[in-house]
Amino acid sequence: FPASASLNIGPARSAAAAPGEVITYTHRVTNTGNLALTNLQLSASSSSGWTSVTLNPSGPFTLQPNESRLVTVTVQLPLGPADSVSAGKIDNLTVAVQTSYTGDGFTQHTVRAQVVDVTTVAPKVVLSITPTTLSGRGAPGSQLPYVHTIRNNGNIAATFTLAGSTDLGPAWVTEVLSGELTLPPTQTITLKPGKEVTVTLLVTVPQLGTGVQEGTVARSRLRITTTNPVDPSQNQEVTDTTTVSLVMQASMVADQEVDGAAGVVTTIPHRVTNLSNGQATFRLGYSSSLDSTVTFRSATNGVPLNVTNNSFTLGTQPDGSPPSEFDFFADVHVHPSLLPGQRESIIIFLLDAEGNVIGNAFVRDTINVTRGTVAPRIYLPLTMR
Repeated sequence: FPASASLNIGPARSAAAAPGEVITYTHRVTNTGNLALTNLQLSASSSSGWTSVTLNPSGPFTLQPNESRLVTVTVQLPLGPADSVSAGKIDNLTVAVQTSYTGDGFTQHTVRAQVVDVTTVAPKVVLSITPTTLSGRGAPGSQLPYVHTIRNNGNIAATFTLAGSTDLGPAWVTEVLSGELTLPPTQTITLKPGKEVTVTLLVTVPQLGTGVQEGTVARSRLRITTTNPVDPSQNQEVTDTTTVSLVMQASMVADQEVDGAAGVVTTIPHRVTNLSNGQATFRLGYSSSLDSTVTFRSATNGVPLNVTNNSFTLGTQPDGSPPSEFDFFADVHVHPSLLPGQRESIIIFLLDAEGNVIGNAFVRDTINVTRGTVAPRIYLPLTMR
């Protein structure tokens, strides 16, 4: 039999696809000649200039006479507003298979077959929102802006509404802002192909005292709902996460005025109440107007006092573990050089772990010195005779 080399590829396919979508065309390649064909190679060319094309197999392959195999061509359409994906545009994708062989031992021949796949670009809204999630930490009463960008990657205009909410209820005020505007629930946005808009999901953490605790995690959602055209596949939702941070607050009672003696320890009781929105560690500090020294002792079961730095930890409930209240003793070592009639002023205050003073958490104690340890000097006049 005379040598014969020929190929067949088919059938031709057609499909409709929107900007950004991926389509796959499957064909069968058959060696219809009587020669084994090696180094067969697929190729594809788009009449619209689409370049995101994947071939399978991507490399050379061999077919024996009458042997066939399936091949695929996967195409991803460009995003809008490229002219190559305008609504209704038709693309012809030429898929070819070919190889070369030497028929008579000297002359190089090429054998080739091709098929044309037709893709019609469908009109469609293709919305994207980035980033898809953000996270932040905020103290009670603070506002956290989560900024997202919405883009229309389709080939027709998109009209949609935006809405924001937080899963912990209306106490978490959640607003949607675009530029300088706060969008009411009924307001809509229209984006032409290729256009984008920046929107902010503004989340307000409830005020301290409303029960919001440190470590509380709130999930706020920004929802896109298409209205023209209505396309449920483009309705989207992103979630931003807010974690409540600790705000340290406390009270200390009460100011006291007592009598004391120089060189003697005067003990004064006080109470600290944790008003923070979570478990908090405090440190006791003091100042003395007349150089007396102060040491502290815990008077509360379950709340030890670290004598190294005078620190202690309180919870948020009176009967919690640890409790929210701390009774302690301030042992004032009245300076031994003080004299009767002097008044020692002691200020006891609270600090956080970093040494920052806690506002409105202090007491002022006054010790009236009634007895001294050093006899007062008496100066007698010198009389000359």
